[in-house]
Amino acid sequence: ALADSTAVALANVTMLEELSARVEVEQQVRHDAITDELTGLANRRGFRLLAEQRLHQVRRGGEPAAVIFVDVDGLKEVNDERGHSAGDALIQRMATALQRAFRDEDVIARVGGDEFAVLAAGSSMNPAALRRRLREEMAALSSDDGVVRCGSRANSAPPQSRSPRAVSSR
Repeated sequence: ALADSTAVALANVTMLEELSARVEVEQQVRHDAITDELTGLANRRGFRLLAEQRLHQVRRGGEPAAVIFVDVDGLKEVNDERGHSAGDALIQRMATALQRAFRDEDVIARVGGDEFAVLAAGSSMNPAALRRRLREEMAALSSDDGVVRCGSRANSAPPQSRSPRAVSSR
């Protein structure tokens, strides 16, 4: 009887270990599906998912939101003249600059090769301060590289906006 109980316990432990490993793999697959590998930011799919969640939160509170699009001008020239590793480094520096310019609660994503999107939302959002920090970070990034120009545009979202697509098409 003791041997049977031990065998059952060992089988249960093995099954729990396998289940735990499977859950860990599934979580990693989900993370990878919404994360840009180069920057660690959300990718396009991740932006849609996270921005929709954030818009739902701010919509309930009637809080303001804005979507900011930023692209790196001159990435092709950097890749052509200095190699793709230099272009990758530039994209990574842009990601870091955006993370410094925006708040933890803002959704920041790399949505294309040289394109980024940010959903800034909530009652503590100060558009003037966000613009100032973004300009400062872009100026620092440009002066570090000497080649880069960044373009940006922003669309504001009324609290009733339903999705990031609705905001970006305004």
